[in-house]
Amino acid sequence: MIRLDPDGFGLAEPTSYIDGPAGPIAVYERAGNGIPLVLIHGINMRAAVWADVVELLDDRHIITLDLRGHGQSTDAGPFSVADYAADVLAVVKSLTNSQVQLAGVSIGGLVACFLAQERPEIVQSVTAFGSALKATHRDLEAGMSRLREIGVDAYFSHSLTQGTLADSHNPLRLVWLATLDRAPVDVVEAITRAGFGEDLTETIRSSGRPVQVVTGELDQTCSPEAGSELASAAGGTSRMVPGAGHVLPIEDPAECAAIITSALGVSTT
Repeated sequence: MIRLDPDGFGLAEPTSYIDGPAGPIAVYERAGNGIPLVLIHGINMRAAVWADVVELLDDRHIITLDLRGHGQSTDAGPFSVADYAADVLAVVKSLTNSQVQLAGVSIGGLVACFLAQERPEIVQSVTAFGSALKATHRDLEAGMSRLREIGVDAYFSHSLTQGTLADSHNPLRLVWLATLDRAPVDVVEAITRAGFGEDLTETIRSSGRPVQVVTGELDQTCSPEAGSELASAAGGTSRMVPGAGHVLPIEDPAECAAIITSALGVSTT
């Protein structure tokens, strides 16, 4: 069953819009205690992918956003990791003067690693769930041809429930995240091609900030081995969640919340 209203977080109107480098960025902020936690979703998702995790962090100051091309943010590109990081940086600079804790899922974790290396002074720690230096797609060209043929809703309804991108954990919710308020087909194709076409093997380096990369044992998009490679490049550590797939904030929000919380105790010197 899809939870259509997890306390309204990420599904109601944004709490604000920030002027990002490419256009308006929809922001969802909840007041709370401690260092602000900035949550970054993956491609073809939206801020609401974090809703269950947010509920478990009920005393934290939370900031999350719909990246460009997603949710209620601008459809304007381009859609590289650096571009998404620029969106996140614009939001952070607009909403807080303190350091922030970063957590991202899928390409969102890579965005967090990139932002930390570019602006380490504003980052307390990074946690990446299901992230890799380069994501894997079994047949991108066939998938994009199918997307153009049948449209956004039908494409994700198939690929996320029974196609090669299928994830056995709450696939209908993934479909909802991928299709609500989505951009036209050409924009979704550009986002997907960029997400699966970009290789940051020669780009990501140690930021000097604590980084942990957490990967599901059954993740076919960003494998545990690929997660370990990202951790090594970013100067961090890696771990595997047995029996889990690609979208850990939906599959195991309690584990995600615990890992994010534990990162607050690491040294930042």
